[in-house]
Amino acid sequence: MVEDFPISDSLHLIDLGIIKRCLVGWRDGNFGNYKSKWCAKDILRVSNFLENCKMPLEIHRSVRGLDTLCYWKGTEFRTFLYYLGVVILSDVLPIDVYQHYLKLFCAITICSSNVYNKFLNLAEVLLNSYIEYFRDFYGEDYMSSNIHNLTHLVDEVRKFGPLQSFNSYPFENRLYQIKNLLRNGNLPLNQIAKRMSEIVQSEISLLPNDVKSNLNFPVLKNKKSDGFFYKIEFETFALSQEKSDKWFLTTNNQVVAMKHVILKNGTPYISGSSVENLDNVFETPIRSSYLNIFKGILGNTKASNFYPITSIKSKLVAVEYGNEMFFFPLIHTL
Repeated sequence: MVEDFPISDSLHLIDLGIIKRCLVGWRDGNFGNYKSKWCAKDILRVSNFLENCKMPLEIHRSVRGLDTLCYWKGTEFRTFLYYLGVVILSDVLPIDVYQHYLKLFCAITICSSNVYNKFLNLAEVLLNSYIEYFRDFYGEDYMSSNIHNLTHLVDEVRKFGPLQSFNSYPFENRLYQIKNLLRNGNLPLNQIAKRMSEIVQSEISLLPNDVKSNLNFPVLKNKKSDGFFYKIEFETFALSQEKSDKWFLTTNNQVVAMKHVILKNGTPYISGSSVENLDNVFETPIRSSYLNIFKGILGNTKASNFYPITSIKSKLVAVEYGNEMFFFPLIHTL
């Protein structure tokens, strides 16, 4: 039956619809209410911030400046929503408009992981409030179908699981790869099947024998003469010494920067320094710590300690702004 399937690719609609509409409106001042229009200085500040942010290797596309907004891909809007908007928008939006944005951000974050299922009722309240006040902030003409679709979002998540489990990004990316396998227009399915078979066989042949027989995670890499490993790969993410890939959150909510990995009796332990005096990024509509989001003073870390890999709750996206670091869970790793 029709009702047994998601009514829409909700995450894709939010990224490409609402977030794009808001960014264009803030930049160009074409909302019915000009309260949120950015001046040239604010536009430059946002663009410089976006262009200087370094994302973890799991986020394959960096976010470009606002001058190329019409060319942004869906992944750029998603990165802005999940990790960057909360940081920069507090400086360029009036406080009430920023609080309105936080309702959307918190609701979408809650809907994006099973870890936050206990907050689904709150997400529903936040989305309804976001819709209710959208007209006041941006005008009647901008109450589009995308805004209306938010009313169905939590019901979809209750029925089908977190947004990540039924969004179309994997299909979109894979279609692009498949298209590039075609050499001409003759027998396209045959071509694709043959090329994919060649790729699989090629990748398997390049693997060392010990890896072919044992693809268990985690995998330790980049061993140096000191006996330490400087990269550890899990099934859905990797940690390394790189500035944008070294941060993780522990099960007791410590934010840790990895230094290296050692083996103790065959078990990997991560040597790292935790950030001192973590604080909430925002207090309303829900404390950010409830969503595993924190901030700390740049360089304010404790002495090194050893962490078993079982203590890792998620990898973190670390965003530097001013003299502070903002930490967001890499949403698919929770």
